[in-house]
Amino acid sequence: YTPRRPSLLPQLLEAVSDEDASMRALSRIISQDPALTGDLLRTANSALYRSSGSPVESIERAAAMLGTTGLRMLISAALVKPMAGQDQGAESSRFAELSWEHSIFSASAAEAWAARVQDCDPFTAHLLGLMHGLGDVAVHRVMRDLIARQPATDAPLLIAHALATQGAVTARRIAANWGLSERTQEALEAQSAAAPALEVTPLARALRFGRHAGAAAQLCRHGKMDEARALQALDGAGFAGPQVERIWDRLVRAYVHP
Repeated sequence: YTPRRPSLLPQLLEAVSDEDASMRALSRIISQDPALTGDLLRTANSALYRSSGSPVESIERAAAMLGTTGLRMLISAALVKPMAGQDQGAESSRFAELSWEHSIFSASAAEAWAARVQDCDPFTAHLLGLMHGLGDVAVHRVMRDLIARQPATDAPLLIAHALATQGAVTARRIAANWGLSERTQEALEAQSAAAPALEVTPLARALRFGRHAGAAAQLCRHGKMDEARALQALDGAGFAGPQVERIWDRLVRAYVHP
Protein backbone atom coordinates (compact mmCIF):
# COMPACT_ATOMS: atom_id res chain seq x y z
CA TYR A 1 0.00 0.00 0.00
CA THR A 2 2.91 2.38 0.54
CA PRO A 3 5.09 3.66 -2.31
CA ARG A 4 8.49 2.09 -2.73
CA ARG A 5 11.50 4.30 -2.69
CA PRO A 6 12.38 5.36 -6.25
CA SER A 7 15.77 4.00 -7.31
CA LEU A 8 17.14 7.48 -8.00
CA LEU A 9 15.73 9.04 -4.84
CA PRO A 10 18.91 8.88 -2.72
CA GLN A 11 20.98 10.73 -5.34
CA LEU A 12 18.25 13.27 -6.02
CA LEU A 13 17.59 13.90 -2.32
CA GLU A 14 21.30 14.38 -1.76
CA ALA A 15 21.35 17.00 -4.50
CA VAL A 16 18.25 18.90 -3.40
CA SER A 17 19.15 18.85 0.31
CA ASP A 18 22.73 20.02 -0.18
CA GLU A 19 22.80 23.64 0.93
CA ASP A 20 26.03 24.11 -1.01
CA ALA A 21 24.51 22.94 -4.28
CA SER A 22 24.80 25.75 -6.80
CA MET A 23 21.80 27.33 -8.47
CA ARG A 24 23.34 26.40 -11.81
CA ALA A 25 23.50 22.71 -10.85
CA LEU A 26 19.90 22.68 -9.66
CA SER A 27 18.77 24.58 -12.77
CA ARG A 28 20.52 21.97 -14.91
CA ILE A 29 18.49 19.21 -13.25
CA ILE A 30 15.26 21.09 -13.92
CA SER A 31 16.07 22.02 -17.52
CA GLN A 32 16.44 18.32 -18.43
CA ASP A 33 12.77 17.69 -17.62
CA PRO A 34 10.06 19.56 -19.60
CA ALA A 35 7.49 19.07 -16.82
CA LEU A 36 9.88 20.48 -14.21
CA THR A 37 10.70 23.40 -16.49
CA GLY A 38 7.00 24.18 -16.82
CA ASP A 39 6.55 23.95 -13.05
CA LEU A 40 9.49 26.30 -12.54
CA LEU A 41 8.08 28.96 -14.85
CA ARG A 42 4.56 28.65 -13.39
CA THR A 43 5.94 28.98 -9.86
CA ALA A 44 8.08 32.00 -10.74
CA ASN A 45 5.02 33.69 -12.26
CA SER A 46 2.80 32.95 -9.26
CA ALA A 47 1.88 35.40 -6.51
CA LEU A 48 4.44 33.72 -4.26
CA TYR A 49 7.40 35.03 -6.26
CA ARG A 50 6.48 37.39 -9.09
CA SER A 51 7.00 40.99 -8.07
CA SER A 52 6.79 42.84 -11.40
CA GLY A 53 4.24 43.16 -14.16
CA SER A 54 6.36 41.49 -16.85
CA PRO A 55 6.09 37.68 -17.10
CA VAL A 56 9.07 35.45 -16.31
CA GLU A 57 9.95 33.48 -19.45
CA SER A 58 13.52 32.23 -18.99
CA ILE A 59 14.78 29.40 -16.80
CA GLU A 60 17.69 31.53 -15.60
CA ARG A 61 15.48 34.37 -14.40
CA ALA A 62 12.96 31.99 -12.84
CA ALA A 63 15.73 30.15 -11.02
CA ALA A 64 17.15 33.42 -9.71
CA MET A 65 13.73 34.41 -8.36
CA LEU A 66 13.20 31.11 -6.54
CA GLY A 67 16.76 30.80 -5.27
CA THR A 68 18.39 27.52 -4.29
CA THR A 69 15.81 26.86 -1.54
CA GLY A 70 12.90 27.34 -3.93
CA LEU A 71 14.51 25.10 -6.53
CA ARG A 72 15.10 22.34 -4.00
CA MET A 73 11.44 22.49 -3.00
CA LEU A 74 10.30 22.40 -6.62
CA ILE A 75 12.33 19.26 -7.26
CA SER A 76 11.14 17.58 -4.05
CA ALA A 77 7.51 18.13 -5.08
CA ALA A 78 8.26 16.56 -8.46
CA LEU A 79 9.68 13.51 -6.67
CA VAL A 80 6.67 12.96 -4.44
CA LYS A 81 3.72 13.91 -6.66
CA PRO A 82 3.68 10.84 -8.96
CA MET A 83 3.52 8.55 -5.91
CA ALA A 84 0.52 10.41 -4.50
CA GLY A 85 -1.42 9.86 -7.72
CA GLN A 86 -0.99 6.10 -8.12
CA ASP A 87 -4.51 5.33 -6.91
CA GLN A 88 -7.23 3.64 -8.95
CA GLY A 89 -10.96 4.33 -9.22
CA ALA A 90 -12.86 7.60 -9.42
CA GLU A 91 -13.37 8.03 -5.68
CA SER A 92 -9.77 7.16 -4.81
CA SER A 93 -8.41 9.35 -7.58
CA ARG A 94 -10.46 12.26 -6.27
CA PHE A 95 -9.15 11.66 -2.77
CA ALA A 96 -5.57 11.49 -4.06
CA GLU A 97 -6.12 14.75 -5.96
CA LEU A 98 -7.48 16.58 -2.89
CA SER A 99 -4.85 15.04 -0.64
CA TRP A 100 -2.08 16.24 -2.95
CA GLU A 101 -3.60 19.73 -3.08
CA HIS A 102 -3.66 19.80 0.72
CA SER A 103 -0.06 18.55 0.79
CA ILE A 104 1.08 21.38 -1.48
CA PHE A 105 -0.69 24.02 0.63
CA SER A 106 0.60 22.45 3.85
CA ALA A 107 4.16 22.21 2.56
CA SER A 108 4.17 25.91 1.58
CA ALA A 109 2.76 26.94 4.97
CA ALA A 110 5.18 24.71 6.91
CA GLU A 111 8.12 26.07 4.93
CA ALA A 112 7.05 29.67 5.56
CA TRP A 113 6.57 28.99 9.28
CA ALA A 114 10.00 27.32 9.53
CA ALA A 115 11.66 30.23 7.75
CA ARG A 116 9.96 33.04 9.67
CA VAL A 117 9.08 31.67 13.08
CA GLN A 118 10.87 28.47 14.01
CA ASP A 119 14.52 27.48 14.16
CA CYS A 120 14.39 24.60 11.69
CA ASP A 121 15.18 23.88 8.03
CA PRO A 122 12.46 25.22 5.67
CA PHE A 123 13.30 22.59 3.04
CA THR A 124 12.78 19.72 5.50
CA ALA A 125 9.48 21.23 6.70
CA HIS A 126 8.36 21.51 3.08
CA LEU A 127 9.32 17.92 2.26
CA LEU A 128 7.49 16.56 5.32
CA GLY A 129 4.36 18.47 4.34
CA LEU A 130 4.42 16.58 1.05
CA MET A 131 5.24 13.20 2.59
CA HIS A 132 2.35 13.39 5.05
CA GLY A 133 0.07 13.23 2.02
CA LEU A 134 1.64 9.92 0.97
CA GLY A 135 0.68 8.46 4.36
CA ASP A 136 -2.89 9.70 3.98
CA VAL A 137 -3.24 8.19 0.50
CA ALA A 138 -1.87 4.84 1.71
CA VAL A 139 -4.33 4.75 4.64
CA HIS A 140 -7.20 5.61 2.31
CA ARG A 141 -6.25 2.69 0.05
CA VAL A 142 -6.24 0.28 2.98
CA MET A 143 -9.62 1.49 4.25
CA ARG A 144 -11.12 1.40 0.77
CA ASP A 145 -10.16 -2.25 0.38
CA LEU A 146 -11.33 -3.21 3.89
CA ILE A 147 -14.72 -1.58 3.40
CA ALA A 148 -15.08 -3.18 -0.04
CA ARG A 149 -14.73 -6.59 1.64
CA GLN A 150 -16.90 -5.70 4.63
CA PRO A 151 -19.27 -2.77 3.87
CA ALA A 152 -20.07 -0.41 6.72
CA THR A 153 -22.80 2.21 6.99
CA ASP A 154 -20.45 4.55 8.84
CA ALA A 155 -17.62 4.15 6.30
CA PRO A 156 -16.85 7.91 6.04
CA LEU A 157 -16.41 8.15 9.83
CA LEU A 158 -14.20 5.07 9.88
CA ILE A 159 -12.02 6.50 7.11
CA ALA A 160 -11.79 9.89 8.84
CA HIS A 161 -10.74 8.23 12.11
CA ALA A 162 -8.14 6.10 10.34
CA LEU A 163 -6.69 9.16 8.62
CA ALA A 164 -6.51 11.12 11.89
CA THR A 165 -4.79 8.32 13.78
CA GLN A 166 -2.80 6.44 11.15
CA GLY A 167 -1.98 8.90 8.33
CA ALA A 168 0.98 10.46 10.12
CA VAL A 169 2.17 7.11 11.51
CA THR A 170 2.14 5.63 8.02
CA ALA A 171 4.01 8.66 6.69
CA ARG A 172 6.66 7.99 9.34
CA ARG A 173 7.01 4.41 8.15
CA ILE A 174 7.45 5.61 4.57
CA ALA A 175 10.10 8.10 5.74
CA ALA A 176 11.91 5.33 7.61
CA ASN A 177 11.85 3.06 4.55
CA TRP A 178 13.23 5.90 2.47
CA GLY A 179 16.10 6.47 4.89
CA LEU A 180 15.07 9.88 6.22
CA SER A 181 16.39 10.95 9.62
CA GLU A 182 14.89 10.02 12.98
CA ARG A 183 13.99 13.63 13.75
CA THR A 184 11.95 13.89 10.54
CA GLN A 185 10.20 10.62 11.36
CA GLU A 186 9.30 11.87 14.85
CA ALA A 187 8.00 15.16 13.43
CA LEU A 188 5.66 13.20 11.18
CA GLU A 189 4.41 10.86 13.91
CA ALA A 190 3.75 13.82 16.23
CA GLN A 191 0.93 14.87 13.87
CA SER A 192 -1.16 11.76 14.67
CA ALA A 193 -4.20 12.08 16.93
CA ALA A 194 -3.05 8.81 18.52
CA ALA A 195 0.65 9.67 18.80
CA PRO A 196 2.43 9.13 22.10
CA ALA A 197 3.37 12.22 24.10
CA LEU A 198 6.38 13.11 21.99
CA GLU A 199 8.33 16.29 22.51
CA VAL A 200 6.96 18.98 20.20
CA THR A 201 10.10 19.93 18.31
CA PRO A 202 10.34 23.07 16.15
CA LEU A 203 10.07 20.88 13.05
CA ALA A 204 6.97 19.11 14.39
CA ARG A 205 5.33 22.46 15.21
CA ALA A 206 6.17 23.85 11.77
CA LEU A 207 4.53 20.80 10.20
CA ARG A 208 1.52 21.10 12.53
CA PHE A 209 1.02 24.72 11.51
CA GLY A 210 1.39 23.72 7.87
CA ARG A 211 -1.30 21.05 8.19
CA HIS A 212 -3.74 23.46 9.87
CA ALA A 213 -3.04 26.38 7.52
CA GLY A 214 -3.10 24.11 4.47
CA ALA A 215 -6.51 22.75 5.43
CA ALA A 216 -7.85 26.26 6.03
CA ALA A 217 -6.55 27.46 2.66
CA GLN A 218 -8.08 24.45 0.91
CA LEU A 219 -11.47 25.00 2.54
CA CYS A 220 -11.40 28.67 1.51
CA ARG A 221 -10.38 27.77 -2.03
CA HIS A 222 -13.39 25.47 -2.41
CA GLY A 223 -15.84 27.89 -0.79
CA LYS A 224 -16.31 25.87 2.41
CA MET A 225 -14.93 28.53 4.77
CA ASP A 226 -14.38 32.29 4.64
CA GLU A 227 -10.98 33.83 5.30
CA ALA A 228 -11.93 35.49 8.59
CA ARG A 229 -13.16 32.20 10.00
CA ALA A 230 -10.00 30.49 8.77
CA LEU A 231 -7.85 32.88 10.81
CA GLN A 232 -10.06 32.21 13.83
CA ALA A 233 -9.53 28.48 13.32
CA LEU A 234 -5.76 28.96 13.26
CA ASP A 235 -6.01 31.03 16.43
CA GLY A 236 -8.01 28.25 18.07
CA ALA A 237 -5.27 25.79 17.10
CA GLY A 238 -2.68 27.95 18.88
CA PHE A 239 -1.34 29.93 15.93
CA ALA A 240 -1.87 33.68 16.06
CA GLY A 241 0.00 36.95 15.70
CA PRO A 242 1.48 39.13 12.94
CA GLN A 243 3.71 36.35 11.58
CA VAL A 244 0.74 34.03 11.16
CA GLU A 245 -1.28 36.78 9.46
CA ARG A 246 1.56 37.46 7.01
CA ILE A 247 1.94 33.78 6.15
CA TRP A 248 -1.83 33.43 5.79
CA ASP A 249 -1.98 36.43 3.45
CA ARG A 250 0.71 34.81 1.32
CA LEU A 251 -1.23 31.54 1.16
CA VAL A 252 -4.44 33.34 0.21
CA ARG A 253 -2.73 35.20 -2.64
CA ALA A 254 -1.06 32.02 -3.88
CA TYR A 255 -3.86 29.46 -3.55
CA VAL A 256 -7.24 30.99 -2.67
CA HIS A 257 -7.19 33.99 -5.04
CA PRO A 258 -4.30 33.23 -7.43
